[in-house]
Amino acid sequence: MWSTSEGKACSAWQASYTDASGRRRTKQFVKKREAEIWLSQTRVEVVDGTHVPERVSISIAEMADKWLGRLRQDGRERSTLKSYEEIVRLHLAPRLGWTLVSKLTRSQVEHWCDHLSASRSKATAKKSLVALKALLNEAVRLGFAGRNVASSVRVKIAARERQALAVPSRDELRRLLDAAEGPIRCFLLLAITCGLRSSELRGLQWGDIDLARRLVHVRRRADQWNVLGPPKSAAGVRTIPLPVPVCLELETFRGACRDGDLVFASSSGTPISPSNLARRMFKPLQLRAGVFALHRNDKGAPVVGSNGEWWLTGKYKLHALRHAAASNWIAAGVDLKRLQVWLGHSSVQMTIDRYGHLMRDEHRDAELVNSASQDLLDS
Repeated sequence: MWSTSEGKACSAWQASYTDASGRRRTKQFVKKREAEIWLSQTRVEVVDGTHVPERVSISIAEMADKWLGRLRQDGRERSTLKSYEEIVRLHLAPRLGWTLVSKLTRSQVEHWCDHLSASRSKATAKKSLVALKALLNEAVRLGFAGRNVASSVRVKIAARERQALAVPSRDELRRLLDAAEGPIRCFLLLAITCGLRSSELRGLQWGDIDLARRLVHVRRRADQWNVLGPPKSAAGVRTIPLPVPVCLELETFRGACRDGDLVFASSSGTPISPSNLARRMFKPLQLRAGVFALHRNDKGAPVVGSNGEWWLTGKYKLHALRHAAASNWIAAGVDLKRLQVWLGHSSVQMTIDRYGHLMRDEHRDAELVNSASQDLLDS
């Protein structure tokens, strides 16, 4: 107890303990009960090896800098780094930045995820949670936190909340192909029949196409900055068969191309940028082919142009062509393992999660069931 200069009596309670390194540490509290609860919890953490003194810990904002620095040092993808930096700047730092990593609680993480789900979207909350978990794992590794309190937190997205895959119909695909010519037509053909990602097509070289054996080898990709590199995962390196008509068109297209390694190149011989491909090539093609939709603002309302008419835009993003390839393969009866390999998925489960709903065929199911039991039930 002590007295202030005005003579007012004051009191405080001090909790004392010895940490795992044998160093004596103290913390002061206003109430005795608070000190007792804290000391009891701290002693359990010391025994479990999960206690980190507040003076040793750092804030989540400081830990984010260390974590991002480690990712850069490890040579992570530039696009991955950009995504994590945006999550830290927009979602982590504003609400959790000043919290010590050792003092962060599971309930704080749950409230943070709920806030993101309500103010942004569940998809944003889920991506941000992945980043926070990785950050806290790094904090545990460096000794700034005793455990990852976010490890058991989940953001569940119900099946009804997941956005349905946008898959162009066969009629729409025909209209797009009929309206296309030159490089964009060959780009469409490879996307629709081989399921290559846009980045893989932008990085495709003529040496990757074996017209004699009717094969396309996926060996590299062009990122959003047009830098060529290997696919993101080992499963991305794969070989896909080419349909004969596609081979014939590629052979004609090859003869009309100027010298260069890239199959689809800009006027300067570099990979076509994603924005030019989407806005200057694919969107105008969709409008010409009559495959369009109303342009909508952030609130989902249709936008009216300066001429008083509805503002039209392309109905699909480029990735929808890859979905079309998967859909066509499934309809043709391609087995699940081939589907996984051709799509460059790391596991069959990933393929099922993404395209399992397209594999349902009630008419075919009935035929299979009847055929399997026919010789047993016929009298």
